[in-house]
Amino acid sequence: SRQAASLSNNERVQLMLSNSWGELILARLPDAAVVSLLLVLSESRPPPALRSAFYGSFQHEGLCEACADALSSGQPLQQDVNVRLCIRNLARGPPLRERLAGSLPALVSSLKNESEQSAQTQNLVAASAAALCNICCD
Repeated sequence: SRQAASLSNNERVQLMLSNSWGELILARLPDAAVVSLLLVLSESRPPPALRSAFYGSFQHEGLCEACADALSSGQPLQQDVNVRLCIRNLARGPPLRERLAGSLPALVSSLKNESEQSAQTQNLVAASAAALCNICCD
């Protein structure tokens, strides 16, 4: 994922379009390294003409659902944040939003209004809010 992160946005978009990543990623979720790779790849911002094909690379059956399931797998806090950011990124693709609906209860439950939260917990809440926004809004 470090090598992918070093690529420019356009290079990451081209990398996504050159392969069907959904199947490869799904087979290895919720491994932390794979979640990090999914985060890097899904953070790319394709130009409008390539958006459909770009998000189509993530349409492998079970990928969105596995991301939603990973929210309740008791993983380390940073990986939990990363999964939420992956869901946020995937929800930028309209065809994937409905498939990410299974993550709504876990995302909503993490929006607790605690007066004193650690910085990492605040990152978790922020990632949950961003994911919810992308799933629920057009």
